[in-house]
Amino acid sequence: MATLNERIKEMRLKRGYTQLEVAAELGVTSATIQRYESGVIPNIPHKAIVNLAEMFNCLPSYLMGWDDELKEPITIPPILNDVQVAFCGELLSGLDQSDIDMLVMLVKRMKQDHDAVPRKARKKRNHGESEGNTSRTAL
Repeated sequence: MATLNERIKEMRLKRGYTQLEVAAELGVTSATIQRYESGVIPNIPHKAIVNLAEMFNCLPSYLMGWDDELKEPITIPPILNDVQVAFCGELLSGLDQSDIDMLVMLVKRMKQDHDAVPRKARKKRNHGESEGNTSRTAL
């Protein structure tokens, strides 16, 4: 199993960065990056590991050696920010990219359907529902 220092060097080289470029991104010296890669500094700060993972477009768990498979992190598109609130404030964790893509498509479709109904009709429909008329059209 690869160690953190080996993975840092592996990913730096794979992504085409120099130690100086990585150091500038992290706000440290190139000597510090060299020490990370050689294992001289074994306890790399958490924030540095997170920043390295972002820079290398990988998961921190891969850098740490906890995952052997290099996976790119899943990014939650801004359109889903309100959807996260709908899930009781829980982050949309545990979803893969195809799940995220499906949610984006669903939210966009719902927004299109919502925008297609004139505002006046929405008010009338909502008003009617509050008076006991709860029938809804199936999607």
